[in-house]
This record gives sequence, structure tokens and C-alpha cells, in this order.
Amino acid sequence: MNFWKLAAVTLLLLVVSAPRPAAAEPRKLRVEGKKWEWIPADVRLKVGETVEITFVSSDVKHGVSCREIGLAPTPFDRERPAVVTLTPTQAGTFAFKCSHQCGKGHRQMLGKFVVVP
Repeated sequence: MNFWKLAAVTLLLLVVSAPRPAAAEPRKLRVEGKKWEWIPADVRLKVGETVEITFVSSDVKHGVSCREIGLAPTPFDRERPAVVTLTPTQAGTFAFKCSHQCGKGHRQMLGKFVVVP
């Protein structure tokens, strides 16, 4: 192997094996669902920031969904919280709702993701 090939292979090995910076830990949030509200009702997020949201229930089974932000219907209850990871790609205000019939106030159980640049 000539000098230049050896140098190129050595450089490639150095680049590939170089330590990579650790991925940033996602910001952790907690949202509580209870008849028939969300606490907090407005969840503030930033474009490009990864967040881990734990949805908990203080009463019955609920669910959460927000198609615009890529959150598929996700059920949770008192014994089984739901942990979702999101990275918003656009700014705006996006409504989220309870996706599991939880009683007569179910349709009023609305919250907002407020995503800022």
C-alpha cells in the first residue's frame, strides 16, 4: 500500500472512531389528564427541541392525540402513564384532545401545544 492510501485509511479510521458528542437529553414534561381538563392546558414547545412528555391520569382512562404535531392516539390511565417523545418541526398552536371516551365532558377536554421558533 502506498503512502497516500495508508494516510487516507488512517484518517478514515480516526474520523469513524472519534468520540461523538452525546445526544442532548430531551426536556421532560408532565401533563395530567382528569375529568375533563388537562394540567397544564397549554404546553409550550420549541421548534427542533426534543421533549419527552409523560401523560398521567388522576381518575379514569384517557388518551391523547394531535395529528398536526404527529401524536397518534395514545391511551393512558392511573396505573399506566404514557410517555411520548416529540420534536416539533413547525411553529404554531396545535390543539390536542382526549382520544378515549372518558365521560360526558369528554368533548371539552382540549389542550394546546404552543410551538415557538
